[in-house]
Amino acid sequence: MRVRVPLPAPKEHIYNIAEYGSGLSAWSHKPRTAGSNPASATKFKNYFMTTQFLFPIPVYSSEVKDIGNIQVEFKKVLEVIEFKKKDIWHSDIQLLSDPTFSEDLIRKHNLKYFEKELFYHLVKYAKSVGFDYNIPYKTISWLTETTKGQYSHRHSHGPCDVSGVYYVQTTGKDGDLWIENAMNQMLESSLFFWKYSPERMYIKPKVGQLILFPSWLKHGINRNETDSKRISFSFNIFFDRTAIYAGLV
Repeated sequence: MRVRVPLPAPKEHIYNIAEYGSGLSAWSHKPRTAGSNPASATKFKNYFMTTQFLFPIPVYSSEVKDIGNIQVEFKKVLEVIEFKKKDIWHSDIQLLSDPTFSEDLIRKHNLKYFEKELFYHLVKYAKSVGFDYNIPYKTISWLTETTKGQYSHRHSHGPCDVSGVYYVQTTGKDGDLWIENAMNQMLESSLFFWKYSPERMYIKPKVGQLILFPSWLKHGINRNETDSKRISFSFNIFFDRTAIYAGLV
């Protein structure tokens, strides 16, 4: 619904903007005709206005602190696992350590340093969106290998709560992570499309970088056009629904 604020209709307007502690902007409306003395312009009532960006999508990115121990953990895992292709996927989609998405490499290989780091950042992420991080959760996790010519198709992670990725090996040029705009309606507007609503946002991979995002968010990976191999660690987090429904949040 469009709300119109009744204002006089002079030939020229002067708007003085002052910022207040409440976060609102006070607009002092001083109408005058072109060429008149601004000092003698009549001062009208202040109109308090603000623009709020509703429905923000929380995407978290940070470099891990204990990168040395974490990298050693993943090096040991890479020595004993085998990457496989998921049968129903196209031949040029990346390989997986577990095409069934049923294992948790964190527990299976006792990735204690990464698990501790993940919890630290998950707490920060949960606090930023006002969620009780004390709710129990479980994880499913797997490694991915992306070689030249491979990519990750557009997808989301279904009924999970939080998903994420940690970059074990990358040159930063072997395929950006892209996140799709969930506000599809905004794409129809020429006003918001160009500046506020691109179709996709891109994140360049970096060794030691951890990214968290809502599992329902559509995303994918650009094709690897280099001769380098990218290794990343992906995971899904499920919060305990029984605790949530019991009113423990």
